Amino acid sequence: MMDEQQSLLECILQENNNIQHNALSHNEIQNLFTGTPEQENNFEEYQGMTLQQFFYAAVQKTEQSYKQEAEEILALGKYNTRNDNTGRNMVFGAPPDSTVKVYFEKDDIRMRVFITPPKSSGKKISYEMLTEILEEYGVVYGIKQQYVNRLSRTPIYNTGFLIAEGIPPVAGQSGETDFQFDPESKITPKIDEKSGRMDYKELSYVKEVREGDILCKIKKPKPGKDGINIFGKVIQAEEGEKLRIEAGKNTKSVVEDEETHIIATCDGEVHYVNNTIYIDKILTVQDVDASTGNLSFIGSIYIKGHVSSGFKVKASGNITVDGVVEDAKLSAGGDIVVRGGIKGSGMSEIKARGDISALFIEHATVSAQKNIYADYVLNSSIESEQKIRLSGKRGFIIGGSAKAVEIVATEIGNPSYSLTKIEINYPKELLQRIAEAKKEQKEYKKTIEQQEQKIKSSNSEEAQIILFRTKMAAKRLEVKLNELEARLKEIKSNATIGVQVKEQLYPNVTILMENRNYHNKELKPRCSIRKTDGKWQIKY
Repeated sequence: MMDEQQSLLECILQENNNIQHNALSHNEIQNLFTGTPEQENNFEEYQGMTLQQFFYAAVQKTEQSYKQEAEEILALGKYNTRNDNTGRNMVFGAPPDSTVKVYFEKDDIRMRVFITPPKSSGKKISYEMLTEILEEYGVVYGIKQQYVNRLSRTPIYNTGFLIAEGIPPVAGQSGETDFQFDPESKITPKIDEKSGRMDYKELSYVKEVREGDILCKIKKPKPGKDGINIFGKVIQAEEGEKLRIEAGKNTKSVVEDEETHIIATCDGEVHYVNNTIYIDKILTVQDVDASTGNLSFIGSIYIKGHVSSGFKVKASGNITVDGVVEDAKLSAGGDIVVRGGIKGSGMSEIKARGDISALFIEHATVSAQKNIYADYVLNSSIESEQKIRLSGKRGFIIGGSAKAVEIVATEIGNPSYSLTKIEINYPKELLQRIAEAKKEQKEYKKTIEQQEQKIKSSNSEEAQIILFRTKMAAKRLEVKLNELEARLKEIKSNATIGVQVKEQLYPNVTILMENRNYHNKELKPRCSIRKTDGKWQIKY
């Protein structure tokens, strides 16, 4: 740039035979700017300059203007190189001439040039050279003509310049859901701050709905806006994700303008499982006793009072009992909630494929495929495929047995040293499914060997068909078995597996873990017990 300044100044001075060496007046400076964009500006900065000094300052200011513009251009983003699809070199020009390197951004949204200065008497960059480059690459859209003009007129070297820019695509907006109920299952009861007891009055577990209720509003995705690259090609915008929520049992789907509504077709209890909304019809009774007899219902059962001894209650959905369950048998395809507690005398049997939550459990047999929650457990046999959590003011397990992957309690055992058995085991159902899959895998292997022998001896077409089908079935079983074993491995690696005692672990508590017994012989304060690498670990 300095060479250009010098040559420009010399040219001006040579053509002016009457160079003024005196300071320029205000009027003289103003006359020099006549017809330029700066003619209305304040020219105080030029006061006191000679004509020679004035021209040096004016050229310097022009250079700074270009530099500022260059910085603004660079602020648009970094440039990335890419290979030319034609296989041609991206460098235009040759030393000692000025050269131009071409850079393209992702999806050909932008094109930048990097200009190197000429050496000695080499050719400088020209307008024709820049336009030739654009034509060479087929750039037809978004050309920054003002930058092409300025770079060819006053090049700035060793700096990247944006000379073409397309329009990037705008991704579509994904669909949205507006549930009219809480889709999350929140069975865990609250703890009363004053009493420390589990408060089942605030559980609100049964999500009752009425026929015609809107259960969920699903907004359609909004389309995106296509872009265009510098070669004039359309860049397809990503579509917004369409949410797939199905209308299940006792519901229907209705399209309303830009929304889809899922509506209840009957009164009942609403559920959201595996992206499907469905309703279980609710059977509501006061008590289960001689007036009702045993109950069996396809749906959920809501019992406002008690379940008397000797009666059975079976539901494909959930069972909710506001009162007490005595020596009765309850079976649910979903969850069981007993707000008044389970008070048996050794004959109670409570089973659920989901969670079981009760104020307390006394002299009962309770098993859940998911979690068990209670204030305390006394002389009972409880088993969970996942977690047993005793919370609240008491939170103890005394007598009987408890089996789960993880057990959390305030106290285990009592000062009377009642025998209490704790077993930490991996989910029984999962282990059973793995064992069954391995047994079935052996049978497939045997069948495959037999059919292969038949084919060798007789080339039986029937044997070939059976072999093919057996191999496909064996492959599907292998995938299923891998998934089950991966799940078991994940559970085994979980650091929460074991026993956590928040206050006291009493003597005469036996803990079975990985087929090894630990018999506690002394009172232990707050602690956790786990088994790692065949060794018992007790942390206080």
